Amino acid sequence: MQRMPFRVIAGGVLIALMNAAQTNAQLLQFPDLHEVGFYVGGEGGWTSLEDDVNRLPNKKGPETWRGGFNVGVRAGYEWAAMRLEGEFRYQNNDADSIARHPAKGDRTARPLLVNAIYDLRVGWPVSPHFGAGIGAVALHDRVRVPIIGVGQATDRTDWEFGYQAIAGLRYDINPRFTFDIDYRYLGTTAPRFSTRSGLVIDGTPVGNLQETSGYRSHNVVASLSIHFGAQPLAGPAP
Repeated sequence: MQRMPFRVIAGGVLIALMNAAQTNAQLLQFPDLHEVGFYVGGEGGWTSLEDDVNRLPNKKGPETWRGGFNVGVRAGYEWAAMRLEGEFRYQNNDADSIARHPAKGDRTARPLLVNAIYDLRVGWPVSPHFGAGIGAVALHDRVRVPIIGVGQATDRTDWEFGYQAIAGLRYDINPRFTFDIDYRYLGTTAPRFSTRSGLVIDGTPVGNLQETSGYRSHNVVASLSIHFGAQPLAGPAP
């Protein structure tokens, strides 16, 4: 049997290697992200509000909160791997204790934010993303301490500057619908609430005083978005 020339074998191996490299490149290449369009979505999930210290001019004490929930909407515009969106969310956490006394009531947040998000598209069905947002947050405190006879201690709304960090995953269900699961950290500058007149806690008068606190929340947010009229970005003329 005639022996196959070495050059023919080497050529065949080289062609096979080139074909394998091309196949792998097609599997790993970034998808065509040159699309622009609007989207809207609804969202909801779980909220954890960090414990803090309630500060009054002549008294302070720890305040703790139970796990809560969030719901909201978002609308934005995306081009290539970037998204710019407006978001409104409602967050609620029930009071657990104030100044080491069992408390009733809740603290709510209504953030109105502008977010910038970058999608890391690597050819997978699920793609990671990260971003940040800033805006205004309306915080409402409505707390009472029944065990020591304190009725409504606070029932005030305070507007503060808010900031948000975002990290999550996106799944493209089809060209029209996407599902996102995010971790969103929302914080604000220190809120200030006025106590009610005649308020006394542990024998100390604390009525008509400015109470300062903090708002730092950890949020798991799931959302479903619908996309409208995505169009290819204009490329260079042929």
